[in-house]
Amino acid sequence: MDITEKGPEPDKAPIRVIQSRLDILTILLQEFGINESVWNWDVVYEKLVIPSFFNQSKEVRDSAKSVAQELYRIVGAPVKEMTNNVENIKPNLLQDLNQMFDAEDNNKGPPGLNQIPEVDEGDS
Repeated sequence: MDITEKGPEPDKAPIRVIQSRLDILTILLQEFGINESVWNWDVVYEKLVIPSFFNQSKEVRDSAKSVAQELYRIVGAPVKEMTNNVENIKPNLLQDLNQMFDAEDNNKGPPGLNQIPEVDEGDS
């Protein structure tokens, strides 16, 4: 994907550029998901998102977490596995990511099930 190949690498690019790339990627994932015939999510994760976890800017790290969350919603366990295999990631960041992944797992259910209102026993 061009977003990882054009321009400076994440560790050499200005903070605004990296954050913008990540924010655009989050929106693209939310709107269109992943088209594997067009781009490979794990290359983007490896070349853009993972290096952004080490950025000095909290805003960039937060944007990287948002991309990771969207990818996890779509792809699932492979994203968590890649994240847990990152060397030298800050323990508190890794804990935040895993809590976020676990929360996504708890929110999953059959399609549409979360839209059915809860019935109060007193209403019967």
